[in-house]
Amino acid sequence: MSANPNYVPHSAAATALYRSTGQWNDELVVHWVERWARETPQKAAVQPFQGPACSYAELNDKSLRFANALLALGIKSGDVVAIQLPSSVEFIIAYLGVTRMG
Repeated sequence: MSANPNYVPHSAAATALYRSTGQWNDELVVHWVERWARETPQKAAVQPFQGPACSYAELNDKSLRFANALLALGIKSGDVVAIQLPSSVEFIIAYLGVTRMG
């Protein structure tokens, strides 16, 4: 699953500048999480104010499960999904899961 690579909220000139200077590439945050889950699975990805940390492996796994749950509900790439949660590990999991949907 990947996001729409054609959507850019900036002008074509700004996009070209950011890409040419290496400030932008085609990776999404979820791609970084996947890579870090492979390279450093037990490292803390998110440390909430209270409660245990969430590792990159857990974050990757839980966001994949969230994306699969959305698919099971009939939500597909391109659908609008709203997330209304407080700042929390669960919000990050939901955000990454929705990002995986595209």
